Amino acid sequence: MDTETTGLHDETRIVDLGVTNAAGDVLMDTLINPGEPIPPDATDIHGITDAQVATAPSFAAVLDQLAAVLHGRRCVIYNRAFDVVRLRYELTVHYRQTGHEDPEGAADSWLGKVRFEDAMVPYSDRYGDWSEYWGNYAWQPLYGGDHRAVSDCRAVVKRLWEMAKGRGFEFSEGRS
Repeated sequence: MDTETTGLHDETRIVDLGVTNAAGDVLMDTLINPGEPIPPDATDIHGITDAQVATAPSFAAVLDQLAAVLHGRRCVIYNRAFDVVRLRYELTVHYRQTGHEDPEGAADSWLGKVRFEDAMVPYSDRYGDWSEYWGNYAWQPLYGGDHRAVSDCRAVVKRLWEMAKGRGFEFSEGRS
């Protein structure tokens, strides 16, 4: 899974949401209308404009589809911390707008039903760029992505296949 957003601040909204399986097949690919203008610096990164999301569904409108797509799956994200916080914020906004008594608790409950895993840490470990400052391997940018959700999902899948093959695993990339 991957998202593109209106920025990096605490109230950043999702504008692009993509989910693929391990074979790279698209399970979900949608622009999201964030309900607010997309800052130009965010558009400079992912290329998504206000005009493109003007008629796109809201996050709330795709929530059931997202839940169905993620149900029973391992959800691998490159930089899980960022995307899960974005999902939590969107869920909290949704539950607040629908009058839920405890929107933060409802968001956490929804997120607790999904098994999120981070691909960035093992990829950075494999890359092997040691950081004395952090006392760990430096995080690496996602090679092969173009800052669009589905494309970045496919780049993550490709990096995972490369790491698996590097460990002696041999299998067909057509399996999901």
